[in-house]
Amino acid sequence: MINTNLCKVEDGKMETTLNNPIIIEAPVGTRYLNEFMGTLPTGILNKKETGCGATSVMLENKEHVIVCCPTIQLIKSKISQYPNERCPYELCGVMKGVTVQDIEAYIQWCMGKQQPAKIMTTYDSFPKVAATIGDHLRYCKIVVDEYQELLDAAVYRNKAIKSLLRELRGYENVTYLSATPIPYDYVPEELVGLSKYEIHWPEQSRIKPCRIQTDSPFSKVFDIICQHKAGNPLVIGGQQVQEYFFFVNSVKAIKRIIKAARLKPDEVKIVCAKDEKNKLKLGEEYKIQDIPDPNKTFTFCTKTVFYGADFYSDAGLIVVVSDGHVRSTLLDISSDILQIAGRIRSVNNPFKNLILHIHSPSSVLPSHEEFEAELTERVRKAEQDIHAFDELVPKGLESVIIEKQKVNEPEAVSFYDPDTHTVKIDSLKIAHMRHKFETIDSIYTDGISLRNAYEQDGYNMEEAETWIQNIKQKVSMSGSLEPFHENYLIYREERPKMPIGKTDLAKEIEQQFPLIPQAFYLLGNSMVEKLKFDEEKIRQWVHFKSPATQSALKVELRNNFSFGESYTNKKAKRMLGEIFSKLQIELTPTAAFLRHLLKAEKVKLRNPERPKRDDGIRITKEVGICMMQIAIHEKKVA
Repeated sequence: MINTNLCKVEDGKMETTLNNPIIIEAPVGTRYLNEFMGTLPTGILNKKETGCGATSVMLENKEHVIVCCPTIQLIKSKISQYPNERCPYELCGVMKGVTVQDIEAYIQWCMGKQQPAKIMTTYDSFPKVAATIGDHLRYCKIVVDEYQELLDAAVYRNKAIKSLLRELRGYENVTYLSATPIPYDYVPEELVGLSKYEIHWPEQSRIKPCRIQTDSPFSKVFDIICQHKAGNPLVIGGQQVQEYFFFVNSVKAIKRIIKAARLKPDEVKIVCAKDEKNKLKLGEEYKIQDIPDPNKTFTFCTKTVFYGADFYSDAGLIVVVSDGHVRSTLLDISSDILQIAGRIRSVNNPFKNLILHIHSPSSVLPSHEEFEAELTERVRKAEQDIHAFDELVPKGLESVIIEKQKVNEPEAVSFYDPDTHTVKIDSLKIAHMRHKFETIDSIYTDGISLRNAYEQDGYNMEEAETWIQNIKQKVSMSGSLEPFHENYLIYREERPKMPIGKTDLAKEIEQQFPLIPQAFYLLGNSMVEKLKFDEEKIRQWVHFKSPATQSALKVELRNNFSFGESYTNKKAKRMLGEIFSKLQIELTPTAAFLRHLLKAEKVKLRNPERPKRDDGIRITKEVGICMMQIAIHEKKVA
């Protein structure tokens, strides 16, 4: 356990509070945790520095250990490092394709070799590992590595991550590990109350960011590549840069850069998630590689390798690229960039604690007032959903709102809680939005605020310098899901000709973008095409066409419109609008809806206030739902 002689406890108390974690003092001259710790404490551990060997402590000690990781690349990186001269143990990586039988065989092998089990698994695969080990899991140490990633995951994969956290809460020997822990205000409720520890490094290294502000960060990267290929590499402190590690959180942007610079496959290494959607973006020519693969002059990495992955280079420079026009490339100064800066492990690398941060001022990010207005509107819509749900429960029609929550995820700031059978405001998501806005978006509005963000987080600004003339050409990228809609459409059209099941790309689209298969199933190919792959319109129509909504709508129509009765078009539209509002259907109740939803005939109705008769309808059959496709080509409907 922890050498308590090396633990300094504030105020002399062995307890933790919000502002008073247990401090573990690192002895002067130490660089790695295994020099003074044999295991990790149970609770939340802020190791304060990347590359200090916290994971290695657990992989190399004599405990049975399960390390839960946010990315496959992190697992592959660690597995490639073992066995080594320090540790003879072999690791087991559990990810997609690894079966229960594989895990059981590894455990049996460990027993035969008298080696402790050392299992690394993704967050998603942990339930499979836990089910395989069963009751023996209580003898294992569980480490949730880079646990700050749970915040993003809990927001956009709420159910899966909350289920994981609840399951982990049932085990006593769990450590949540990070160099950049989640701010207390945003910690998932399952982690509230856990003991908190913090490593104090007397000789903590400081990262040196050199900032370049430009209207076109991607063009700046292009310029660096071209200059290097022309024999003019960057020179810093008299040392030439030989390799570049570009961290760009957009595969589409990476493809544009390497194509513009005419980089050949043997000149570039691309490390990102090995899924079909990324393969589609890169095309056949450029292959996705793993971190342990041999270095090339130019390496491009997405966020899949920001955490815990190790690079080795004697003269490699880290270049972070953030474009204010491409929201996915914006990086949190206090966490993401700190994580990135520690990725080069080579001790003799003169640039190992240096970051070149190429960024742009944002022209598209909202102001504080705009952000608050947008959030207020989303909360208003969420409260409408909650009110509608409560009103529909007595009628047994609440499933229409439950379906809407599923369709609108991750945009909605409300969620359905099956345990209490209620719709609630998602306070975690709202807190996450505020946190991200304050720590990411707002610091990119201009160079001064970016510098201030660096200074507030303890970075060394003394050696910051500006290189190269700014390139004024602007670059913009689209974050549309249209390519995935189009490729799913191709899969559906070719499906009758296919001798086997779904393509890998189709499976990944269904898993990552559940709206897309819902759209094609409920609306059909032609309707999705006619909607021009517009995400907002597709969400509205999927909710409208869902069985739960159709069933509830049928009940409401029967309760409000009577067989044999006549209604003016104006009154019928108003009545239909009230029904749509009650069921949270976000479509306009037009004449087209009246014709298709109500079995009615056109009539002229006498108006006592004027000689001209009003257009209207007479219900000629029992009110029901016409399941035929609605004429979406009519502009008023679409």
